[in-house]
Parts: sequence; structure tokens; C-alpha cells
Amino acid sequence: MAISSLLMWFKVLSFMRMYNETGYIIRMLQQVAWDIRIFMFILLITLLAFADAMYTISRSNDEGKEYFGSYLEALINAYLLALGDFSYGSFDESGNSELSWTVFFFATMLNCVVMLNLLIAIVSETFAEVLSNKDENSYREKAMIIAENGFLLNEFDKNLHSDPNEVVLITELKEQNRRDFLNKEKDGKNMQGGEEF
Repeated sequence: MAISSLLMWFKVLSFMRMYNETGYIIRMLQQVAWDIRIFMFILLITLLAFADAMYTISRSNDEGKEYFGSYLEALINAYLLALGDFSYGSFDESGNSELSWTVFFFATMLNCVVMLNLLIAIVSETFAEVLSNKDENSYREKAMIIAENGFLLNEFDKNLHSDPNEVVLITELKEQNRRDFLNKEKDGKNMQGGEEF
């Protein structure tokens, strides 16, 4: 039931694509999810590596001084560590405190600092790319909604209310107008004072 409810709310987000104010944001979320797939794989490997290291150190401690009861607990700790939730109270009590602190330091530097800043850079680049094509993406999302729900109308109604490829034609004209405008603006800057910029 919880998964069905979650999917229903995602479907509501999907229908927000038809509005100009929210369509490009939904498109950005989709694009970010696609762009970070390799990053998420690398992050998963680093989380597994640090979880394995910390769990191995924990198991090498004396009986009763282990700070992780299972590998899953160490993995959850590595994930929380990547988010900045530090729990290091038992390190000093263990027999391998120097090694524990060394692994902790590298985990914070790599996962908490480097990887999360890399994620911010990827998201920023995707946002700039989607925002630069805001109008085109808006038309694209509307065309996709029409295509996804095209089965609701029979062929006669489709031909009665719209010309074939009308949305695609509008998008192509809009893109051509944008190119023409940018070329005119560039030519105007090149002509000022007889200098090329």
C-alpha cells in the first residue's frame, strides 16, 4: 500500500509537466536522475568499501568492544557518515583506534566532501542545460503527455481536433526562431564600432 501511494504521488508529479511553470522542473528531475546514474554507482562502491573496512576493524576488536554488530549496520553507518552524521564514540575504546580514525578520516574526505560536491556540480550542470532549453523542454513534455494519453481518443477524434505533428512543428519553429534571434544579436554585437568580439 505504501509503494502504491508513493507511485501515485509520482504520477501526480508526472502530470505537472503540462504547466509552463513546473514542466521544466519535472524535466530537470528526470534528467538529473539519468545524469547521476554513474555517480550513484561509484558512490555505492565507496560506501561498500568503507562499510567493509569499518566492519572488519570492528570484528578484530575484543569481545564486547565491537561497534558494529553486522555488515548492514556498518553500511548504514557509512551512508550516514557520507551525509555528515558522525558517530565515532566507540573508536577510542577499541584496540584499533588509530586505524579506525584513519578510515573515518578518508571516508569523510571522500564521501562527505568530494563526492557530495561532485553531486552538486552534476546537478548544477544539468539545471543549466535544462534551463537553457526551457521552452523546448516545455513543448517536449506536453507532446509526451499527449503521446502517453493518445489511447484515450479514437482515430476520428484525433484527426478532428488536431493536425498531425502539430506540436512537433511548433517546437521546430520555436527553435528556429530562437536560432534566428541569437544570430541577429551576434551580428549586431559584431557590427558595433567595427570590432569583432
